[in-house]
Amino acid sequence: MFRPHWVLTTALILAFTGSLYGYNPPAGGEEWRDIVSPTFQAGGADVTAYDAILGGSVNPAAAARREQLTVGLGYSALIDAGAADGFGHIVALGGDLPTTFGVLGLHTQFVDSQFDAFDLGTLVRIRGIYAREILPGWLFGASGNVTTGQADRGFLGVSGAGGIIQVSESVLGLSDVRWGLMFDGIGIGYNPHRDDEEGDRQTAFPSVFTPAAGLSFNFVETDDVTVRFAAGLSAPRFQNLRANAGLSVGIQDIVTVQTGTRLDVRQLGEDRATHRRGFLPSVGIELNIGNLIARNRSAAESPAGSVARSLRLQTSFTPLTGDVFAVGGGAEMRLNVPRIDPPQIALDAEATSYIAPTFDGVNDELLLPVTIHSDQPLDGYRLVFLDDANRQVREIRNIDERPETVGIPDIVRQIRAGERSVPVPETLVWDARSDDGRIVPDGRYRYYVEAWDNRDNRARSRTHEVIVDTVPPELEVHADEERVFTPIAETGRRSFEIRQRGEAVPRIEADLTDIEGRVIRSYSWSDEPPGDIVWDGTDSDGEIVSDGVYRYRVTSVDRAGNRSVRTIDNIVVSNEQVAVFVTADLNAFSPDGDGTLDTVTFSLLFTTTDELESWTLEIADEGGGVVRSWSDSQPAPPLLVWDGGGAPDGVYRARLTAEYAFDQSPQSLSERIVLDTTPPELTLELDPQPFSPDGDGVDDELDISLTVRNRTPIENWRIEIFDPRGELFHAFGGSGAPTRSYRWNGVSSTTGRLVDSATSYRTVATVTDIVGNRAVIEDEILVDILVIRDGDRLFIRIGNINFEPNTARYIFDDTELTERNLEILDRLAVILSRFEDYAIRIEGHAVNITGTQREHEQTLIPLSTDRAAAIREALIERGIDGRRLSVLGKGGSEPLVPHTDLEERWRNRRVEFVLIR
Repeated sequence: MFRPHWVLTTALILAFTGSLYGYNPPAGGEEWRDIVSPTFQAGGADVTAYDAILGGSVNPAAAARREQLTVGLGYSALIDAGAADGFGHIVALGGDLPTTFGVLGLHTQFVDSQFDAFDLGTLVRIRGIYAREILPGWLFGASGNVTTGQADRGFLGVSGAGGIIQVSESVLGLSDVRWGLMFDGIGIGYNPHRDDEEGDRQTAFPSVFTPAAGLSFNFVETDDVTVRFAAGLSAPRFQNLRANAGLSVGIQDIVTVQTGTRLDVRQLGEDRATHRRGFLPSVGIELNIGNLIARNRSAAESPAGSVARSLRLQTSFTPLTGDVFAVGGGAEMRLNVPRIDPPQIALDAEATSYIAPTFDGVNDELLLPVTIHSDQPLDGYRLVFLDDANRQVREIRNIDERPETVGIPDIVRQIRAGERSVPVPETLVWDARSDDGRIVPDGRYRYYVEAWDNRDNRARSRTHEVIVDTVPPELEVHADEERVFTPIAETGRRSFEIRQRGEAVPRIEADLTDIEGRVIRSYSWSDEPPGDIVWDGTDSDGEIVSDGVYRYRVTSVDRAGNRSVRTIDNIVVSNEQVAVFVTADLNAFSPDGDGTLDTVTFSLLFTTTDELESWTLEIADEGGGVVRSWSDSQPAPPLLVWDGGGAPDGVYRARLTAEYAFDQSPQSLSERIVLDTTPPELTLELDPQPFSPDGDGVDDELDISLTVRNRTPIENWRIEIFDPRGELFHAFGGSGAPTRSYRWNGVSSTTGRLVDSATSYRTVATVTDIVGNRAVIEDEILVDILVIRDGDRLFIRIGNINFEPNTARYIFDDTELTERNLEILDRLAVILSRFEDYAIRIEGHAVNITGTQREHEQTLIPLSTDRAAAIREALIERGIDGRRLSVLGKGGSEPLVPHTDLEERWRNRRVEFVLIR
């Protein structure tokens, strides 16, 4: 985030410039930053205190988290205990206004102090502030100051300041940890004095070119008590060193008692009592009226209570230089207390939706077009699914933004971009998986979208329902075995009856087709069971169809997209007295000798055999070439079997011809028959490679695309992903051909675990067509090094850096193992270099085979420490600053699985990298 060499370079230049001039501020001049805020009068100027009253008057970055128009004011009386009468005055007033571009502030101070020991004269300072949280936890601010007034003379000073504050929720067991940097007094300082009492030229106050740094944290935090420590260091004009420390104790977030002390190195050698500050600490009390009223519901709901909910009061006693001290107080109030409208969520979804996650490409996922409008920057959103027992089964959140190292140009771009909202995709997608990666059981689920802005105003969409249903609808179709009828006959079978039974679904469609696939009659039902059909041999126009072989096909589709298909083949319409027909029992077969669909059987039908002289059955390819034939002058058998012998893969048709003595030669063609002995041709594409499902919005999902080319339709397909030990890690598949690419988030469908960092997973795709031909294709999924968020910390877990047994050596005689280790370390160094502002703790973990404390302490702790140290050295060799790296051997104290789990305990042997900000 912030590159220290920028600060160091600037500091060296300004230090050299400052050394060209003397350093002699007036008495009390360097106390300026302690008196501009009522909070700082009590506990000392803290460059990390973004929650102080008028905190932006010191570090402009402190205003960055203002969420409402906030007004602060303060008044202190200056009293000289060594003088008989007379008072000085400090008046402070300011406001901070949040905008989409950032927080704009205007602060002003009026000071009147004519004491020799606090010789500031009369002045007014006006400060304009711009501040913004450029990334989560990173506050930036800049200000410009105009100061005018008079002491020995009138003077006008114009200067500026810039600063940053970094906030972490927890570090090393401490909470709300902040550090800050500031550079103040850039420009023409305010200098209304000429010479001091000793005749030396006096310099501006507060001193120009003053860097400052601070650190603060809570070291006790309970529901009732919070104890916070703050410390700071500044170097006025690079010619002095000032330190301050403060302690505050908060009780139930209502009353906070503060105290602070300061140390000025230059004052330690000061002979003039009026220029020295005593060691008596400052004290103060803050009362949070808003939190107090919040405990009284009736008061909080009153008109007065609505205003007072944002009110804080501060009192303070502050010893200054000589015998001068300040007694006063202040207040802060947020003026736009009425709640800002929460985000508006527009979810384009039915009250009840249906999905069928069968991977057939039809309604596999729930697609939810969504729009979220927010007056304030949007901080986050989530899509939540609940089961019938109100248990959460899945949560889909916005991406986790990772504050990695950026330079000054990146900060400038962030400022110019205005305050950012998290991106919201046009469509949210649920793939019917639970948080553990498994497909949820069929049933009813409720879901909603929740969104919140940067002021934590929250909104929730209306709750909708989705029904997960993977069961095809019931459908039965029956017909008589005798399937020949004569529509024009006066007696006998004049029609063909089809009996149907099934459930009522939104759409049932049926049609009758000829051998060329042309539809000659259609039927449909909607939200009712299919009815019986009596076909009289006519087409949709009421005309009698030609003699031939017909097929009936009915398709039932439920609301989830599940479909059931039933067919009746070989329905024969025969109006001619002399006719022949040939039908096949299969549309495709695979004569490969595997015992499955190796032959096709033809049925031969003659309306009359009287005076039949001969018959011929030929099997011809698409070019008309005959590959097999049968003929005889004797009556034909009712069935003939073709084993495909000698015929290449392709499309064939059977042609039956009869010769009668009365000079008629009727002929009939069968439907097309596919001979297919070739396995499907497969292409498997995995993108991106490597992928990194760690929730940062970059390459979080893997697109798995399986493309199939084949002569015959696909029966089913399946994709299996195996972990490095060969165990099944994830699997999915469907019926029919795969129709799209499939997204995988790296979570196992068998264990619910996420993939391991820097690991490869074998991927096997298997496809089987309808005649039993099977094809297999393999590839490898590469997983990048994952930076995982666990609560408020980031860490990297790597379990496949191999070490020689009982040593910390990772260089082997085995070249392949060594190269793999070095590849992981090289990539790890690249990843860690993105987080320059983090310290890194390298933790070694081991397997406790005996389960004893003795093995843990005497063997595993030293071994895991040595291995962590070896990795540290490897990272230093790869350019990682060793000062950022620490090691900790944890032995077998933090297993991922029980050490008694013989199959999985290998996972406990790992190295983890904890990123500490």
